[in-house]
Amino acid sequence: MAGCSGAVSWWLEVNINAGVSMEGGFRELSPLERIAGRITSGLLALALLASFLVMGPDGGLDFVPESELLSSSLFRDRHSIEASAARIASTCAASTEGIDVRPGTVISNTVFTASSLQGKRTQSVELPLRDTASLRLIPMVIYGYGEPALLMHLNQFGATALPVGHVNLPASGDGSVTFLVLGPNAWRTPGFAEEWSLQEQNYDWIGDFEYRPGEVTLMDLYSADFLSMHDDVRTQRFEVYRRKSP
Repeated sequence: MAGCSGAVSWWLEVNINAGVSMEGGFRELSPLERIAGRITSGLLALALLASFLVMGPDGGLDFVPESELLSSSLFRDRHSIEASAARIASTCAASTEGIDVRPGTVISNTVFTASSLQGKRTQSVELPLRDTASLRLIPMVIYGYGEPALLMHLNQFGATALPVGHVNLPASGDGSVTFLVLGPNAWRTPGFAEEWSLQEQNYDWIGDFEYRPGEVTLMDLYSADFLSMHDDVRTQRFEVYRRKSP
């Protein structure tokens, strides 16, 4: 805990002592500015330390018990979207190589609606994960609609991943295969559903990939009241589509 506070203070101190960036170089800070910077770094370090404290029954301050600390959102696994990105990249690579990666859909005697069909999809097929070097050689491009974190991980894994603000993607002219990833941000974009309804026939669905967003991401998607009553939304999914050949 003290190490975290010290790290924050050190980072701020290094940046503060470096000076202020100006056109043509840096300007040394005045003594008053240095003092203000040290006060700021100290307050931030205290704020970080305070996040590890709770008020006891007697009104005193105690450190958060280890059992509670390790189960809090502070230590929640943040690799869910990264793992999903690895699976998406490997699945798109397999599809590019001609492997039929599309999972089946659940069939029943119920009357289907658009939303019920969406909910009855099976998850994507489990495939061996590709290494970064091999993914760089696959002639494919993965576009993501409003999912910068996912695109970042896809690129880190070796896939060519780019942002896009529309779904009217032309077929690639260089022989590479085009994929499109839609997530919760796409469906919450005004007008997206109408745009997708006009373009969906140009794509083949190849799988859904579940992930668990962090608390901050969920709060950006839903209100606190909604989250408290709908625990199911804590699991989200990316829908992956392949652009049909012309």
